[in-house]
Amino acid sequence: MVHRQQDAVRPRHGSLSTIVSVLGALGIVLGLFLLLVWLLKRGLLGNARLLPAEVVESLGSASFAGRQQVHLLRVGHKLVLVSVTATGTATLTEITDREEVDRLAGLCVQRTANSSTAAFRQTLRRFSHEAAPSGFVGRAAPEPSIRTDRGSVVGRVPHG
Repeated sequence: MVHRQQDAVRPRHGSLSTIVSVLGALGIVLGLFLLLVWLLKRGLLGNARLLPAEVVESLGSASFAGRQQVHLLRVGHKLVLVSVTATGTATLTEITDREEVDRLAGLCVQRTANSSTAAFRQTLRRFSHEAAPSGFVGRAAPEPSIRTDRGSVVGRVPHG
């Protein structure tokens, strides 16, 4: 009876070695997985290049009923209207007329914060809050005069 109590108190060497081997295998698998992810990222990101805005540019999007959206893309010298739904993407139309492409692209770009139209509006707003110098608008400013030491006017300063 004493012999059985000692077996229950003493840890089994077999269970400890099993835990160590499971943790070791798990560490190896996780290490290989992380190495694979690192290699894929390094290989894919090294070869991937962003396309310049002259090649493809998203000019804007609009939402329709449900979950349907349309995106207007500039691809080179044409515009492409694309429909995006939960089930996929489809081209709705292509605009190739140069004047229409420039007109629509201009309408889309003028609403952005870094467009020349926005910069012009901001400049006008800034100047609209400044007071105009006297004589600039409305009644004319008095002509400067030449005065003596006592304050009497001797003559007027000619413009020019």
